[in-house]
Amino acid sequence: MIPSIPKKPTPLADKMRIYHQSAPVNVPILSAAMQRRQNEFFNVVDDVEEEVVGNGAVVPPHEMVAAKHSPVLAYSVLEGAGRTLKGRDLRQVRNAVWRKTGFLD
Repeated sequence: MIPSIPKKPTPLADKMRIYHQSAPVNVPILSAAMQRRQNEFFNVVDDVEEEVVGNGAVVPPHEMVAAKHSPVLAYSVLEGAGRTLKGRDLRQVRNAVWRKTGFLD
């Protein structure tokens, strides 16, 4: 077995180092009135968020967005072999993508 190298004893101050920590925080408990108010708010939000079709099925958000926009034919971004978009062409493509995603109206 290989003997270990003896280490210098550490001073007492290093062993008793104080670690900083934050003070405890009191988390308020909601009163019964506040709980009712919060539950009413979340129930209203849930009712607004659920979009239902005529047959009672819930429609996913991406299908709602797709239904709002009419189908448009896809076209290629590239107009030639190895051509990169610059300037006005790049801006037009960017704006077209933003319009499709609903970011820009």
